[in-house]
Amino acid sequence: MTKINLNNKKNPQKNHNDLSDHIIEDKILNSDIKSNSNILTINKTKQNTKTKKNIKKSNKKNILNNTNNANNTTNNSDEISDAGKRKIISTTIIGNIVEYYDFGMYAVFAAKIGNIFFPGDDENFSLLLSFIVFAIGFIMRPLGAVVFGYVGDKFGRKVALRMSISGMAISTIGMALLPSYNSIGIIAPILLVIIRLIQGLCIGGEGTGSAIYIIEHMNEKKSSLVGSLVMSSNYLGTLIAYGVGIMIEKFFGIDDITWRYGFGLGALAGLIGTYFRSKNGESPVFHKLKETKALIKKPFSEIFKKKKLVSFSIITSTGAAVSLSYLIRGYMNSFYTEILHYSPIEAMYFTCFALLLIVILLPIFGIISDIIGCKNMLMVAAFSIAMWSLQQFLLIIDDSNYNKFMGITLLSVLCAAMSAPLYPYAIMSFPPELRYSGVSLSYNLGNALFGGTTPLICAILVEKFGILGPAYYITGTSAIFIITNLSIIIFLHRIRQRKSFFLLKKSSKKNY
Repeated sequence: MTKINLNNKKNPQKNHNDLSDHIIEDKILNSDIKSNSNILTINKTKQNTKTKKNIKKSNKKNILNNTNNANNTTNNSDEISDAGKRKIISTTIIGNIVEYYDFGMYAVFAAKIGNIFFPGDDENFSLLLSFIVFAIGFIMRPLGAVVFGYVGDKFGRKVALRMSISGMAISTIGMALLPSYNSIGIIAPILLVIIRLIQGLCIGGEGTGSAIYIIEHMNEKKSSLVGSLVMSSNYLGTLIAYGVGIMIEKFFGIDDITWRYGFGLGALAGLIGTYFRSKNGESPVFHKLKETKALIKKPFSEIFKKKKLVSFSIITSTGAAVSLSYLIRGYMNSFYTEILHYSPIEAMYFTCFALLLIVILLPIFGIISDIIGCKNMLMVAAFSIAMWSLQQFLLIIDDSNYNKFMGITLLSVLCAAMSAPLYPYAIMSFPPELRYSGVSLSYNLGNALFGGTTPLICAILVEKFGILGPAYYITGTSAIFIITNLSIIIFLHRIRQRKSFFLLKKSSKKNY
């Protein structure tokens, strides 16, 4: 002990050095502890941010799963047998045929309706007024889309479809029983306009609603084929209307009473269709939306916020398709009788031939559309219409019967090609929770702007520019679709380029 002390006393410098070494070691240890604690806190914050990000990702995944689950129909509770699917498809398509029969019957007897409700010395002016009332029905289609779209997305596809067919049946009864101008004066055309407005409102929720209802039951498989079958049923309804018109003309003749038989038959079929539709179940996709609470309170505000360009694209594609469609099924009958001076029955034969051809060709183009894609099919068809419609009209007005049939055949082929992918293109552009509202509104706006006005515009163009006026119109509507869609593609491509440029800039700044 004394030795150590003596040594320590002898080397005070060494003791001092040892003490300073200890102090330095303590400081190093403290700094290590602090740095370790800092590292731990940094790691903890990183872990917290990671967990927060994971929570956000999981929440987003849950939301996506909720909407994706709406498309999956694999649960035992939602499984429908093949026989059940066939029943749903057949009853929905029959109901669609009935509604388009009721709506299309007006075009069959447009000339007679003009004479009865707008009598005068000038038959062309009476026909023009009749076409104005025809167009008024289409003006209500977007409002019908808003009403039935909201009902379809909020309360169910089945509810909306039942409402539309029952409303159409009631208004068609009114059409069959409506007194003439000679009986009640000015009240007659006013009531005609009101009935046509109700029909337009109801048809606004029908075609697109039927397509959505069937495609959702089919798990969105072969959507173009399914959509083309629904579109085919639209044309079949109009074809049956013309067929009934031919039968009435042949057996009874068209007078002030007999034209009403067609509407009476349609009203009866509508009431039967309402009964059969009430037996169908709800769409499995809507069931899932309800279960997962993915239903949206204000679908239209969401559409205007997020789906403006999509809606605009559907409006123009619908415009190109329905302008040609209603040229054939809404105007050509009057074109043959009033301009080419055919007999009413000859005109109906030509129109029926065209409609039958479209009904047959639509599923074929639906299959092709499933292979090459809806958008590609629409663009090819639109380019073909813009390039060849004038030549086809020259064949239609030719003196040779062979050329006339060739002209209307080629026009029908283009109509089927343009119409087949239209429903699936529109339906697949919207998520399930916005589908009924988005598709109905976009499609029916296109119909109102370009479809319902087609007979009226074509009649004016023939008067102003001659017999080829209708060809100029359908060329113009196809050109509008091509230009707008190419513009949208270029616009979206530039936005993507800008986003990628800004992302690269951000990443380079971080690296620096």
